[in-house]
Amino acid sequence: MNPIPFADDPVRGKPISLAMGDVEGLDRGQWLSTSLVDYVLQTSLAGKLPDHVLIGSSNCSTYFHTYNSKLRNEDDTHCVQQMRDGLQPYAKSRYRFISAACYDSHFFVVDITFDNRQPNVFERVNVFDSLSSTARRRATAVLHQVQKFLSGFCFYKLGHHQSVLQDPDYIMQMAEFRHCPVQTNGYDCGLFALAVVWHLLCDKDIHPSVFTQADIDTFRVALRHGLSSNPGWATMDNIACYFPVLSMPAPPPPPSPPAIEISPPSFTSVGDAQLAVCGPRSFEVANVATERNTDAGPGMEFGPTEEPGQEQDPILDYEDNYFQDNFSSKGVVFGTVDDVLVAINEYQESSGNVLSTVRTRGNARTFVCISHANCTFCVKRLPLLEETTFAPRCRIVQFSGL
Repeated sequence: MNPIPFADDPVRGKPISLAMGDVEGLDRGQWLSTSLVDYVLQTSLAGKLPDHVLIGSSNCSTYFHTYNSKLRNEDDTHCVQQMRDGLQPYAKSRYRFISAACYDSHFFVVDITFDNRQPNVFERVNVFDSLSSTARRRATAVLHQVQKFLSGFCFYKLGHHQSVLQDPDYIMQMAEFRHCPVQTNGYDCGLFALAVVWHLLCDKDIHPSVFTQADIDTFRVALRHGLSSNPGWATMDNIACYFPVLSMPAPPPPPSPPAIEISPPSFTSVGDAQLAVCGPRSFEVANVATERNTDAGPGMEFGPTEEPGQEQDPILDYEDNYFQDNFSSKGVVFGTVDDVLVAINEYQESSGNVLSTVRTRGNARTFVCISHANCTFCVKRLPLLEETTFAPRCRIVQFSGL
C-alpha cells in the first residue's frame, strides 16, 4: 500500500488549481496566499523529487494540529487508525521533510531529517526565517506539532516511538535557527520561503547573501507576469534565471564572436549612485538555426541552455517597434530599480509581449534582457564617477505573447 502523502504534500497530492485572485497577490505590497505557494511548489517540483524527500503543504501547521487533536477524541478512533496504517511506512526509512510553512500569518522554512530506526530520531532540524527576530516562537509551535504527529501516527508503537512521545521538547534539542536572507519589507516572506526551499533542494548552502531582496523584487514581477500568461510558467528552468546561485554557469564563448557596436550610455546622478540604460542601438533578429547566441559575456547569469535534439525556444521573428521606442531609440535614465520594473511593465502592457531580464553575478542591480536575439538592453546601478561598461549581448530565450 502506498503511504498517505505526508503533511498534505502539494507535490505528490492532487492537482492544485490556480485562481486569478492568488496571482493578484503577487502585486507589489501584497501577501502571498498559501494556495499560491503550494501551487508554485507543485508546478516547479513535480516529478523532480527523490522518494525520501517530503514537501509539506504551506498549511502543514494546521494539518498537524487538526490530526493531533483527533488523538484525544474517542469519536475519531477509526480515523486515527486509518491514518496510522497509511503513515507508518514513514517509520521504516530515513526521510527529509521540507516545508514553506505558514504560521501566524508568516511563512518560514523547516528542514527536518528523521529516521525512527535510529536512537536519535531527528538527525537534523533546521529553521530558516526571513524575519529572524520572531523565528523561535513560531518555529517552536510548528515543530512541537510535527513531533506529536510523528509520534502519534507515523511512529506509533514502532522503533523509538516512546522517546519521541514522552519528551515534548525532544525535537527542539536538535533545532538550529540558521542564518538566511532577510526581507526588508513586511510582505515578501512567502517568496523568501519559496526561494530557500528551492536552494535547499538544489543542495545549495543557505547564507544571508545566497540571494537578495533585489532578486526577490525581480522574481515577484516575473512570476506575476509569467503566471498571468501561462499557468505552467513556474518551472525550475524559469525560476533559476532569477537567483544567481541557481543559475547555470555561462557556456564558453564562441571562437570569434561578431562585434556589436554600442553607443555610450547616458546617465545622471541619483544620490550616491546612478542608473543608466544604453543609448541608441540597432535591433537584430538572429536566425534560430545558425545564430543562437550563448555568449553572455563575463559574469553573466542565465538559466539552462537547450541540449542538442531538444525543441528550440521561439524568439521574436519581427522587429519589435515597441521595444525600440521604449528602450532603444534613445538613452533612458532611471532613478531607482523600481522605476526600471515600472518601465518594463509598461512595455509589456503596450506591446503584449513579455520582456525577461536577469542580473549579472557581479552586480545585483544590473538588468540584462534575455528575451531578444543579440539584445543590448542593459540597466546598471553605477557608483558615482565610476567608469561603467555594458554587456554586448545576451542569451536567446523564449519570447512569448501575453
